[in-house]
Amino acid sequence: MYLEGIRLDNFRCHSTFECGLDKTTYIEGSNGSGKTSVAEAVFLLLTLKSFKEQSVKNIRRFDTEFLRVEGSCVSGDSSERLIYFHDDNRTIKQGGTCVLDIPTYLTEHPVVCFSPDSSTILSKDQRLRRAYIDRAAFYSDRAHIYDLRRYNRLLAQKSAAYQKQRIDFDYIETVDDALVPLAGVISGRRRAVADMINSRLERLYTDLGWEMEFFSLIYETNTDKLDTLEREREGKRPVYGIQRDRFYSGNRERKYDKFNSFGQRKTFELLVLFSILIDVEEILKTGIITLLDDFEAGLDEHRSALFKEIFSGERQIIITGVKNRIFADTYTVSL
Repeated sequence: MYLEGIRLDNFRCHSTFECGLDKTTYIEGSNGSGKTSVAEAVFLLLTLKSFKEQSVKNIRRFDTEFLRVEGSCVSGDSSERLIYFHDDNRTIKQGGTCVLDIPTYLTEHPVVCFSPDSSTILSKDQRLRRAYIDRAAFYSDRAHIYDLRRYNRLLAQKSAAYQKQRIDFDYIETVDDALVPLAGVISGRRRAVADMINSRLERLYTDLGWEMEFFSLIYETNTDKLDTLEREREGKRPVYGIQRDRFYSGNRERKYDKFNSFGQRKTFELLVLFSILIDVEEILKTGIITLLDDFEAGLDEHRSALFKEIFSGERQIIITGVKNRIFADTYTVSL
């Protein structure tokens, strides 16, 4: 799957912008020229959300009535028009028809992104780290998103029960009877994603000759510690569950979360992204559009070229940067 082109209307600094896209496209421009906005628009069109964790109202160009992103999507021998439109409400169209089944739309148009503005496995907020892993788990099992929603409803019910003046512990126990096994299922999927990432990281660091800077992903959960439920009763607040899951980077099995350099940190983030990318492609049997925003920042020329080679293949890659100095053979859009 790939996009032949993209059109933006009233998207951040772009009143109107349109460009063609190749298998590998480099979008270059000075700071503030809107190159990241093009990558963001692609992400919005395919995932229905911004990678900047902002509402669509904040993306729409100031003092305009609507936002629109349109792209021509090619998959196999077929081509269709995708449209994201937002005024007071959101409308998504695929081939001229309004999209109602969002999970199917997301599965049919997979995309991954690395950007200084996007959440990664090293985001400061553990909530964003969990969401990062949950997106990967969704492609393995679409039930994951529904299980998360059901779990959050149960958790809200239990939290409300603890807030009452007279706590009904029998009711809380009934909620836990449904919540605990569900937590185990969700935690199991997160564990599977973490194990997959670590398996691939070990091979990647070795194959690339970077064994000395090897980092792995550490997953901590309390879903297997049912005695935590007893502490809940004593403290009268929820402390058990997947909402307290933690993800850390580790050096030689030691929780570390610190790197010797920005380049080393970015290398880990890119390798984790690539591990997920390969896994999802194997599941969906299709190449995934890959966005690499401000790609070369913090990487030397050798490492930049190596990562471009790693990410290249059957998938479409869209790179942004101030100036295309390294990838001379790449189709370039200048802003």
